[in-house]
Amino acid sequence: MAAPVRFFVHLLPPSSAPAWLGWPLAAPVPEWARSVDTREPLAVTAGAPRRHSSQPRGGWYAWRLMTANNRELARSVLRFAAPDLCRQAVREVQAASARLVLSTVSDPLTGQFSWRGELDGTAVAAGKHYEQEQNARSAAKRFLDAVVEAEITDIVRGLRDRRGPAPAGHTPEGEL
Repeated sequence: MAAPVRFFVHLLPPSSAPAWLGWPLAAPVPEWARSVDTREPLAVTAGAPRRHSSQPRGGWYAWRLMTANNRELARSVLRFAAPDLCRQAVREVQAASARLVLSTVSDPLTGQFSWRGELDGTAVAAGKHYEQEQNARSAAKRFLDAVVEAEITDIVRGLRDRRGPAPAGHTPEGEL
């Protein structure tokens, strides 16, 4: 029996941009995935319990598909205002996996290769950078093989922008 592959939802601070985590593609944030009130913490608007802090946190959510040994297979290209929206996007990618179009892309500045998955002309998933195009293609195939059967976790992992101090309510292990 193969080790489980899981989708994790991550909360990232407002100061972090998709490129900060190495997202190889810029993607617009759809209107339906935006927070209505940026002063209100997204975790609160999503109905998640809030502990230990009365400071607004804000931020955005994204998913990552991880192997059992914590290696990343893919990450979302889009950002989401709430964890439930993020999980719904994962379910949509899983349900439409037969329509995913995978392609490799190269970074003209570094010469490295990555891959992206598009669903009905919209980029929804991307992989990390590789030195060789063949490795990017293999990673895309591993994603496609794993996406349907991967479980979606209930946990939201808080990540912080390591370029500055940790935001209120965040620890190295995640959100308080």
